Amino acid sequence: MRRFLSRHKDRIVASIAGFDRLIFKGIINPINFAAGMDKFLGSRRIPLKEYKTFAMTISDGVKKQALALAEKHNRPYIYLTSSRQSKEDLARQIMLADGIQQGLVCVLSAMEPSRSITVRSCRQTRWLRAVVEQRRSLFIYFYFVDREFGLMHVRLQTWLPLEIQVWMNGREYLARQLDRRGIRYQRHDNCVTHISDIQTAQKILRRLQQRHWVPFLTLLATRVNPWLTAGGQYRLPSYYWMVEESEYAMDLQFKSADSLREIYHDLLRYALEHFGPPDVLRFLSRHAVRGDARVQTDLKSRPEGIRIKHWVQGNSIKMYDKALLVLRIEVTINSPNQLYIHRAAIRKGKKTIALCPLRKGVFDIGARTQLSSAAVKRYLQALSVVGMQQPSRRVLDPVCKSVQCGNKRFRSLHPISPTDAELFETVMPAKFRLDGFKNKDLRKHIYGDTDDPVTERRNSSCTTRKLQLLRAHGLIERVTDRNLYRVTEKGEQVMGIALQIRKTKICSLAA
Repeated sequence: MRRFLSRHKDRIVASIAGFDRLIFKGIINPINFAAGMDKFLGSRRIPLKEYKTFAMTISDGVKKQALALAEKHNRPYIYLTSSRQSKEDLARQIMLADGIQQGLVCVLSAMEPSRSITVRSCRQTRWLRAVVEQRRSLFIYFYFVDREFGLMHVRLQTWLPLEIQVWMNGREYLARQLDRRGIRYQRHDNCVTHISDIQTAQKILRRLQQRHWVPFLTLLATRVNPWLTAGGQYRLPSYYWMVEESEYAMDLQFKSADSLREIYHDLLRYALEHFGPPDVLRFLSRHAVRGDARVQTDLKSRPEGIRIKHWVQGNSIKMYDKALLVLRIEVTINSPNQLYIHRAAIRKGKKTIALCPLRKGVFDIGARTQLSSAAVKRYLQALSVVGMQQPSRRVLDPVCKSVQCGNKRFRSLHPISPTDAELFETVMPAKFRLDGFKNKDLRKHIYGDTDDPVTERRNSSCTTRKLQLLRAHGLIERVTDRNLYRVTEKGEQVMGIALQIRKTKICSLAA
């Protein structure tokens, strides 16, 4: 990313990164699955044959609470006949029309598909049992203007298991905090195009990833769900909170629309033509896809700008120009279990640090931030070659000379020769560029597996000499205190250009 910022330093004024949209989901663990509901009803001494009465009582209580909140604040309660109607647009219209600065804006409700728990008779045993079904149930949306987060909403299911979602916007939070501090800024939709104090703004956005979310989210839930504070057998356990969806965005603010327009179409063209599945997987910290999933890319023209999007299994990275002044790189995570982080785990009965899937719980929001930030930086790093005016020979010629490293002299490289190009392709896969590689990893790729110890030692020695050659030319580096190698920025540039030249068709060069 530093190379991209350095290359376009005359165009870029500032950059800011942080969460854009955040969707939290709350579930009541003891009643969120069929077996748990059976145990919960048993602990409350509620027979399964009375489940419908119990569920109706819970549902009616939630609806009465919504009506009471609307009446208490003298706000409208509106039932929508179509769940496809934009609820946010309607709420924003009501907010602007009534001049709501803080507090409840409106309460909306609609029938929507949902995951619900009901009781059915088992054909084999003829006993009643709790089951999970897909059905339509009533959802209630509470839109309000929060003093910190601005316009946001809580979505509550009225039928068991009473799942809840909280939606908020990080850029709205940033704007309100800047207002409170008297910092001047310009805004277009959910994008801030200019900030007079960018350092303070970055600190404000960083608070979202460091915040203790559970108390705040639990407070919102108790306001709309009366059964969290009820007494007796109808009292429900508290919610367990997860991040259902997160959007992390880096905004690069340009001096003018012309300065962004000069390079944006070149960036789009390069991303569309050169970012294949291995590159997209590397951006998103992935090595491979599972099952029959595919890596997809598409280009769309929207009112706010032209957008290119790469996605795989629910996670995506996209680029677009906002308000013709901001270049935004945005990472959306919907399937965290497809991404991996190093964290504490138990392996073979012992505590250790292992590579584990990213969890949905709010306690992993810091790791989610790190993965998203790393994806943005990799994307910008890959785009840093766009607009390079120097010919490729200036990058390749220096490695075509022999070099002295210590007391040993190493031969020159031949970047587009079959031999060295094959070596470049071996160290450039997404897996190695993400996690690094060892001698045995490279040896396995070059020579394959062998059971002969003599052959294995010979192959190991040959691989060591190849690693020393690449290190001498600065294309790879050794990780301190670890027998691990990583590709350097120079290596990314030299080997990437060499491999691209070999892949380029003659007709393109002749044109």
